Amino acid sequence: MTRTDRLALAHLRTGLAHPDDRALEATVLALIRFMVDRPGAIVELRDAAAPVVALVARWDERGLERPLEHALHLLELLVASGARLDPAHGDRLALLAANGRSGRNAATFAQRILTLASTPLRLAG
Repeated sequence: MTRTDRLALAHLRTGLAHPDDRALEATVLALIRFMVDRPGAIVELRDAAAPVVALVARWDERGLERPLEHALHLLELLVASGARLDPAHGDRLALLAANGRSGRNAATFAQRILTLASTPLRLAG
């Protein structure tokens, strides 16, 4: 298991204590592994970001403390691996940040999410 896998698992386990989230956890972790194993791969997170959005919504519904921080760590790992977040999903996450339980940090989270959504795709070369 790579360092990235361990970091991703740590963030996921912090938020996941519910059996219904296991499929989402597997999807997000599989995407992280895909990106780590294929540096420079051209991947847009149009469909793959949806599980992260769903996790944030579930974490927020269950009252998990700082759900957006955990999701941001996952998204940052993906973007650092060369993926690109679809702006539509960035908008949805920003809306969750603004309307969820993230408190006074909502604006900061929303800005970081939108920044990730506009991060240009990096190619290894």
